[in-house]
Amino acid sequence: MVDKLKAVLATAIGISTLASAGVQAYEAGDMIVRAGLTYVSPDDESAATAAPAPLSDLAGVDLVDVEEGISLGFSGTYMVNKQFGVELLLALPFVHDIQGYGPLNGFTIGEAQHLPPTLSAQVYPDIGVDKVQPYFGIGVNYTTFFSEELDSGFKTLLSDSYGLTATGLEIDDSLSYAFQAGLDVEVAKNCYVNVAYWYIDIETEATVKTDGGDINIDVAIDPHVFMVGAAYKF
Repeated sequence: MVDKLKAVLATAIGISTLASAGVQAYEAGDMIVRAGLTYVSPDDESAATAAPAPLSDLAGVDLVDVEEGISLGFSGTYMVNKQFGVELLLALPFVHDIQGYGPLNGFTIGEAQHLPPTLSAQVYPDIGVDKVQPYFGIGVNYTTFFSEELDSGFKTLLSDSYGLTATGLEIDDSLSYAFQAGLDVEVAKNCYVNVAYWYIDIETEATVKTDGGDINIDVAIDPHVFMVGAAYKF
C-alpha cells in the first residue's frame, strides 16, 4: 500500500509538469483546509533497555514491531504571503497493533492509540504551472499516546513462562521534527485534490509493567505518513 500511495504522489507531480503553462499561487491571508484518508507506516526499530531477572537476557534485543494505522487527517494553513504558509496538522486517533519481534515473534504485545499534532512552516514555490501548486514544509511534531492495552495472550506468556504478572503498558509522548511535501491540483474554483507526505521522527519508550519489575523498550517509530484527499481555499 505504501508503494501505491508513493506512486499516486509521483504521478500527480508528473502530471503537473505536463500541464499548460500559467501561474497559480495562493495570496496573503488565504486559509487552506485539507482533509483526507491518512495512512501511517512505521519504519520502526526497538531495543529493550531493562527487564526483570527472568527476562534479563532480552536487554538490547529488538522486541516489538509497530503495525500500520489508518485514520482521517486534516490540516489548516494560513498563508503569510504568496509563498510562505503556516500549517497545523491534526487527525482522528490512529490505532496501532504492537506485535512481538525476535524472541517474541508470533505474539501480539498489545495496542495503543496516538494523536500526531504537527506545526509546520511551509514554502509554496512558483513553478509557473496553471492550477497546480506543490509545497514543502518542516515543523515540530508532538505525538501523544493513550489507551495502551496489553494483549491477554502476552500476559499469559509472561505468567506461564516467566512467572510474571503484567499490570499495564505505558508509552511516553514524543516531541521532535517532521518534514513534508504535498501537491494541490485545482479542480474547481477554490477546490483542490490534495496528496501529501510526511516523515515524522518519533522516539519513545514503552514500558511493560509487571509485579517483578518493568520491561523498558526504546522504540524509534519514525513513520512515513501519506494523505490523499481534498482541499478548499477560503
